Order: sequence, then C-alpha cells, then structure tokens
Amino acid sequence: MTNHAGKATQALVFSSIVLFISACAVFWYAAKTARQADSSSEGKGSEITVAINNRECSPNEITVPAGRTVFTIINQSTRTLEWEILDGVMVVDERENIAPGFSQKMRVKLRPGQYEITCGLLTNPHGKLVVTPSAESDAEDKRPPLASFLGALAEYQVFLALEVDELDAAVQELETALSSGDLALIRQAYAGAHRSYKSVEAVVAAFSDLDLRINAQADSFEQQEDDASFRGFHRVEVELFKRHDIPAALMATQDLKSDTTEIRQRLISLQPMPQMLSMYAVRQLERTAFSLDHGGEERYSNTELANLQGVFEGTSKAAQVFMPLLLKASPRLHQQIESLLQTFERNLQDFEGLDDRWGREDLSEGQRKQFASIVHDLAIAMSGINSTLGLE
Repeated sequence: MTNHAGKATQALVFSSIVLFISACAVFWYAAKTARQADSSSEGKGSEITVAINNRECSPNEITVPAGRTVFTIINQSTRTLEWEILDGVMVVDERENIAPGFSQKMRVKLRPGQYEITCGLLTNPHGKLVVTPSAESDAEDKRPPLASFLGALAEYQVFLALEVDELDAAVQELETALSSGDLALIRQAYAGAHRSYKSVEAVVAAFSDLDLRINAQADSFEQQEDDASFRGFHRVEVELFKRHDIPAALMATQDLKSDTTEIRQRLISLQPMPQMLSMYAVRQLERTAFSLDHGGEERYSNTELANLQGVFEGTSKAAQVFMPLLLKASPRLHQQIESLLQTFERNLQDFEGLDDRWGREDLSEGQRKQFASIVHDLAIAMSGINSTLGLE
C-alpha cells in the first residue's frame, strides 16, 4: 500500500467514526420521539399500481402519504426491467428482474419528501414520487438504542475503508496486467478486482449512479453492449472475454478506475444506519441468487467463484453488526443466519486452490443452482433482522 493510500484510508476511517458518532444523537432523538406514533396504523398503507412500458411509467407522477405503501409494478415493456425509488442518487428501495408481462409487489415505508422513480431502461426519463406528511411519519417505536450498534458499526466502517484500499489496488493490478498483454494474468486480475468490488457492493449500490457506472449489465441500456453509457466491470468483461479487444478493455478499465476511486469519497459522507445496512445486504443477496439461477453474472469470463467469495466476505461482515443483539432477541434467527453463513463458507472452501481456478474452470450449472439456494435462503433469513430488532 502506498503512503498516499494509507493516509487516505486513515482519513476515511477517522471521518467515518467522527460522523458516525455525530449521527448517534440524531438517531437517538428520532427513536425517542417516535414513541408517540399511533401503533394502530401498523400493517396499513396505500396501494399503488405502476405500469411500465418501453419509455415511461404510468402514472409518471405519484403522491402518497408517508408510512407504508404497497407498490404493484407491472412490466408492459418488451424487456426485463427494474424499478427503483431514488432519493437523489440514493436507492430507497427497488424491485429487479421483472419479466415482460409480469408484476412484482414492493412494500416500503417512506418518509415525507420528493423522490424519483426509474421507468424501465436506465436511460429513460425518471418519474416523480411525492410523499406527504402523515401520522405514521414519526413511527420509530421499538428501535434499540443506537449505542447497541456503536462498536460494531464503527468496525464495519473500518472494514469498508480497508476493502476500498484493496479495490483500488486490484483495479490498478488489472490495468497493469492489461498493459502487459499476458492473458492468464489478465484473467486472474479481472477476477480479483471484481471480487474486491463485491465485498463492498452492498453499500456502494446505495448510490444508484455509481453502481450503474461500475456494475450494470448491458441489458439495462437501450443499445446494450454498444451503448455509450455501458461501462464498468461488465464493459471490461465484454471487451476482454467476448470481443478479445485488449486495447478497448484497457480503456474501459481506466474509466472503471476513475469510478472506483470515487467510492472512497462517497463512503466518507455515507453513514449507514443499522436498518439500512441490513437492507443493503439483503438486496445484494437477492441479486446474487437471481443471477446464479439465470446463468451467473459473469457471462463471458467464468469468474463467478471470485464474485461469490466477495459477496460472502461483505455479507458476513454486515451480519456481525446484528448478531450480538439477535442472540438475545431471537436465538432462532441468530442460529439460522449463522448456520447459513457457515454453509456458504463451506461450499466455497470445497473449491481448493480458488485462485488457480479463476478463469480456467468455474461453476457447473448444478453448483451454481446450489449456491443460488444457499444465497436465497440467507437473503430470506437476513430480511427478518429489522422486524426482529424493531428497526422497521
């Protein structure tokens, strides 16, 4: 690690801890005043249907009261799509992989404010969602004191800082390998870089614009692999493993290097509260399970094992934030999550010499389905964290 990177990491760690401690007072005050909420409204809420065609949402402007809303998203377009609620560039909630002609429901608790909604392709204009104040706006009852999470969240912030250093170094290694033209070295460097990103992806994906630039699939863009907005790891993958164009892959890696460098500054300003951190982890697990069930995220590079290692590392670290409280609040859920994490790790350990396997021989269809089942079950288990600990 260079002196510059080391100083940057120290700055990120120090800034994260200072801002986190400052946020404690805000979180504590919100939790205290939320006791006055009307508990009879629990489980109730608005119901909204949104139809999405190839160009827009219908309705394109939505107004709902603060609190719980159930959105039914109907895909009337010709492509599989996702639907997101955005607060600036931050993803509030989302539903992914909605097939043409199908619908998905999303139950979300919204605070007053104005949000954007994505409408089909990521290049389409966004719609508008207005959330008006309501009696449920301040409902935060049963939330445990933030002090209960203080040490674990501070440790998680340090983990993120160190992983960002690893990502910076891995992307630099990929750029160096591409410049050398050594195909075996290039393939291993690509796998290592994407693995590093997967360890922090759950949190970085909260920044919609940054996640789009770093890890979006070509299918999310109108011109797919030829779209000028398509960049990031999967642009590198297409250029390198499908088109075998090393100069183009090198150019894409230089763009990727710029985007991953921005992660450090974004994380300095991001202070994920416990309820958001668990949701980030569940989202990543759901995406991973879906991808594995549909052939894997790495369509051309055969490096899915590396990705899964990164997902495991990030998920297990996030789970550590909640495990001490879960042990008291729900020993059963604690044991379930712990058991699934152990199963996930054992299945990864079954592939000895993981580094040597990257790029030569990856998962079979049966092995991919097996991992998908584990990851899916882990997502379901971790989705129970917030309700169990009163964080909803």
